[in-house]
Amino acid sequence: MFKRSCALAAALWFGCVPARAQDTPPAPSAPAVLPSEPATAPLPHLPAGTVVHIKLLKPLSSKTNKRGDTFEIELAEPIVAAEGVLVPAGATGRGEVISASHKGMGGQAGELVLAARYIDFGSQRIPLRAFKMSGTGGDATNGMNWCKAIFVYCSNGASELEIPAGFAADAKLAADLSLPVVAPAPVQDQPAEDK
Repeated sequence: MFKRSCALAAALWFGCVPARAQDTPPAPSAPAVLPSEPATAPLPHLPAGTVVHIKLLKPLSSKTNKRGDTFEIELAEPIVAAEGVLVPAGATGRGEVISASHKGMGGQAGELVLAARYIDFGSQRIPLRAFKMSGTGGDATNGMNWCKAIFVYCSNGASELEIPAGFAADAKLAADLSLPVVAPAPVQDQPAEDK
């Protein structure tokens, strides 16, 4: 009887002892390796001061326009970086009449002081500065120089100044511009080789 009790007690004791394999904690699993995201390439960049080519969409006159009037402008050529076109031709924006003077007594000519303000493209507003007329037309041929913010345009004679729609002008980017490419850069015409 005693032997049977001892055998039973031993069996119960050994049954309560955990297996040796369970004595050691499981090895930690290696952390899951997540695929790294590809590096994002920087957007094409143009510095402030880059020249852009614009044109007037409506005529301006020293007779009818006044200080504070705004006028519509349009990109005559796309804004292009080395990587391609950032803003296509045809994007529109606004300019502002800073001052307007009617023709006066004593031969005083009509005068307009104009500023290019911005071009809109999608949700981006691109600020402009340094307006400069770059074509010919009307009676205006004086003062075609870059200014810090504005351009003074005067008629040669004692008459009102009339600037027709479509008149070409240049402006400069007022701030650095970084935008994605929307089209390949236009192919420039190669000069014909002499035969």
